[in-house]
Order: sequence, then structure tokens, then C-alpha cells
Amino acid sequence: MPLLGEAEHPSDKPSGRPNYLETVVRWTSVNFDGTQVLHEGSVLETSKGKDILALLEGGVLPGISQRGYGEAQTIKENGQTVEEITALTITGYDLVLEPSDPEARITILESVEEDKTMNVEELKKLISENKE
Repeated sequence: MPLLGEAEHPSDKPSGRPNYLETVVRWTSVNFDGTQVLHEGSVLETSKGKDILALLEGGVLPGISQRGYGEAQTIKENGQTVEEITALTITGYDLVLEPSDPEARITILESVEEDKTMNVEELKKLISENKE
């Protein structure tokens, strides 16, 4: 199963659960460079994905927030109570308006042009219009 993302966390929606039809992004690569998590992926052209694409084209860059579940243990350290994560299963990275980490945002957008197949008449017209 590919690593997917929704528009906002499922827990912030009425159902509270992930929903297949709410998927807006498919992550193709997720790497940790020792400092930050770096993502590569594609926005899917679902009805909500098209809305995300319109926002991106308008310069609105969403935050990214990790979704998962796991186990933690509470420990006391130097007079402070700390929760230490002992197991974590990442189930997705969602596009959100306000990520808990303000630096967790889309920073680079690349558009991949679709291959356009031309027929002979279209090719002749293009050549005649661009003689140089």
C-alpha cells in the first residue's frame, strides 16, 4: 500500500478515520536526512486534489503533518515528565493548514508536463509558425 495523504488529518474530520476518497496526495519518497523529513509525491486529480492544485497554483503552500500511531512511556527526567516514544507506525503525511511544526511545509513545486502526441498536421503548423 502506498503512503498517502489527505487534506487535513482524518482525526480532525467528523468521521475521525482515514477515508480512501479523501486522499489527495501519494508520497513516492519519504527520507530523513538526519535533520528533517523530505517528501516527494504527487497531488492526485481527485475532486479534492484539484482544489489542492488550484491552491498550489495560487501560491498557497500547505503544511505537512505526520499521521501515525504507536506506544509511549512516561519517564521523569531532571524533575520533568517526558513521554518517550517507544514504537511508531507512520500511516500518512497529510496536507494541513496549521502544522504543529511551522517549518513543515511544501517548499518546492515541480510541474511535470504530460507527453503530448502531435499528429502530422499539428507538427507542420508548429514548424511553420516557428521557422527559426
